[in-house]
Amino acid sequence: MAKKICPYCRETIDKKASICPHCHKKQGTSAGTVLAAFIIVAVICVGIARVRNSSDSDSSSSSIKGTSGYVSVSSSSDYQDIYNEYEQKIRAATSALINEYNAEAAQNTSGLNGLAAIHNAKLSKLADIEAEGVQKMADYCLNKGSGKYSEYSQWVDKLYKVYDEEGSKITDVYMNSAM
Repeated sequence: MAKKICPYCRETIDKKASICPHCHKKQGTSAGTVLAAFIIVAVICVGIARVRNSSDSDSSSSSIKGTSGYVSVSSSSDYQDIYNEYEQKIRAATSALINEYNAEAAQNTSGLNGLAAIHNAKLSKLADIEAEGVQKMADYCLNKGSGKYSEYSQWVDKLYKVYDEEGSKITDVYMNSAM
């Protein structure tokens, strides 16, 4: 009888066992399931690549060089309006979230895990604001803008950089309080 090691409890079990007799955990997936999952992921990746290539190749509007690369002139003012609104919301929220973090950290009785949970909750609130802005940009892209992924992506990347910069400020406060 062939043996294998259970990846959960590390006990030796029969190679054909579908459930470990020691920890009662289901053992691995079949090769067919893994192959099917791989094929699905590959098809999705090919589809995304085709969409990106087709939307990048049909560029018919004029472009200008911006701070984050080339940005289409045709609809940049509306993307700009959304960006400005959410950049301001993210930056304003950061100060409030840092103040909330400091107040909650002062009351923390769960040590480092408690501080990490508070930190993650504050970053999550900031991420929610960024995600709302990204959703507005996506709605604009699909309903009023050029529909080009490359244009949408440039504005989303620009907004993400603001989130990343402001999120780092919250993380810095957390790191300083955790030391």
